[in-house]
Amino acid sequence: MKIQLTTKSKIINPTDNFNNIYSFEGEFDQNIFSDNSPQSPYLKRQKVNMENLSNLLAQKNIFLTYIWMGTFINDNGCNANNFVIKSNINEKGQQIYWRKYATSNPGSGQNTIYIIQNDTFEKIQFYKFLKL
Repeated sequence: MKIQLTTKSKIINPTDNFNNIYSFEGEFDQNIFSDNSPQSPYLKRQKVNMENLSNLLAQKNIFLTYIWMGTFINDNGCNANNFVIKSNINEKGQQIYWRKYATSNPGSGQNTIYIIQNDTFEKIQFYKFLKL
């Protein structure tokens, strides 16, 4: 089932990939990026990104709240990780979705932020968003 961003926009749910060797969906906790969690082998490469994003969002009273993730084997036989992490909605009506998307072709994919407000969204590359 797709993830609803606005009343008219949806994105692919990473847990729906039938090629996944691992899937997880649940409440977000920063500890899933640490070495002691079952999700860590798939997320640890994004730990610094998550920390930088969380620090930036906290300034706007936005906090990561929910995650969907899936891992599959790419064409080189390595793990490829997809996830979507959504936030709360702050007092200005702003919400974000962080989407890390990989394909079976190694080195391809996207790392993007969707900024949702007033039932519209703006899509920004992850690293450009951190520089705003």
